[in-house]
Amino acid sequence: MKTTPVNFIGYGDWGSRLASKVVQEGLTIENLVTNKNSADVLVEHNNLIKRKDIESIDWTLPTFITTGPLYHHEILKQAKCRCFVEKPYYIYGQAQTELEFQPYVNYHWYNSLRLRIIKNMIGYNWKHLIVDIFTTTMVERGFSTLEDFLPHIVSIAHFINPNVITSHEVTKISDDVYHVELDYGFNKITFKFGKSDVRYSRFKTEEYDILITSANTFENRGTEFTIDRDPLGESIHRYLRYHETGSCDRVFFSEDFHKKVLEIGS
Repeated sequence: MKTTPVNFIGYGDWGSRLASKVVQEGLTIENLVTNKNSADVLVEHNNLIKRKDIESIDWTLPTFITTGPLYHHEILKQAKCRCFVEKPYYIYGQAQTELEFQPYVNYHWYNSLRLRIIKNMIGYNWKHLIVDIFTTTMVERGFSTLEDFLPHIVSIAHFINPNVITSHEVTKISDDVYHVELDYGFNKITFKFGKSDVRYSRFKTEEYDILITSANTFENRGTEFTIDRDPLGESIHRYLRYHETGSCDRVFFSEDFHKKVLEIGS
């Protein structure tokens, strides 16, 4: 069976999980760029390349960059194609970069089948939507919990309510937990997010209480729903189409949207 060869740059905690997901989705990692030894790389790949030799990869292939925002702009300057880049795209104090090719940034909640179903369920008549998003991953990433979660927060809000945000408020509850309120004038969305002992997401309005504890299932007040396509898998294939055609929802490559994420957190 013919598969699509790709480059994969970075193999840390999230990078290793995303690499496994890329292979699971039917792609072949032709070039894996990491300074880790082969014994520490558990995903199938054809070529293991050190970071110092990154210029030797075939930049015409779809390319996944998961090194984190401290390094990915430097890598993007060398890119000869539209790359997939893990969020956050910008972090505080990072100089904005002029690039030849606009990368696809992985806001994998946005326009996912799961979020489309949730949006259809809650409708438009709610006054206050409360969203909790928590992870159990406790890894030092070199940037804050706020920077890590905020791209997902803003992309979720933009999909559910694309109207203009009239005001926003960010509150730090602890080093690991934040509270963000987005006010639209006629309704508002409140997010609480960060790290906890339990991984889950929750969307609650006056009428609905939707709990998500896995990639493919969620429940509303005891009724369970199952979806065939998980958001990350969808995002990977959406990127492949963008790499090939240059076309996808603007939010994924819009410089304005990336700046908006940074603006809300500042």
